[in-house]
Amino acid sequence: MSNTMQLTAQDFDPLGPKTRIFRRCLFVLYTGLLIYGLFRPAGPTNLFITSDKALHFLGFAGFAFTTRLAFARESAWKVWTLIILWAPLSEGLQHNIESTRQFSWLDICANFAGVAAGALCWWITLRLYQHWKTRQPQYRVG
Repeated sequence: MSNTMQLTAQDFDPLGPKTRIFRRCLFVLYTGLLIYGLFRPAGPTNLFITSDKALHFLGFAGFAFTTRLAFARESAWKVWTLIILWAPLSEGLQHNIESTRQFSWLDICANFAGVAAGALCWWITLRLYQHWKTRQPQYRVG
């Protein structure tokens, strides 16, 4: 096999520029699903007593993670600030856009908790990524 056809672990960078389009497409898809879930006319069916809060938590955890993943090379302060602002703003807009939906402080708390969980997942992923990058063997040519 020729050297041009070989792919090593060093060639693959999950947070590099070659994966940016994929990461941003994932962000757009997830954000679209989150917006649909937040602003659809009828709320979700109650699977259990606090299932709405659980969905807010999971939705914003995934949103925070995919947003940071999509914009990994952008300023962390800017990205996290926008995510944190979107958490309460989305709940306020929910009632204004769809009058059948109700404003809930507990939903805002679930949104913030989801953002915190997404941030923790991002931090863990980043640490694992940095560990993986430093443990790659260095290949020498010649």
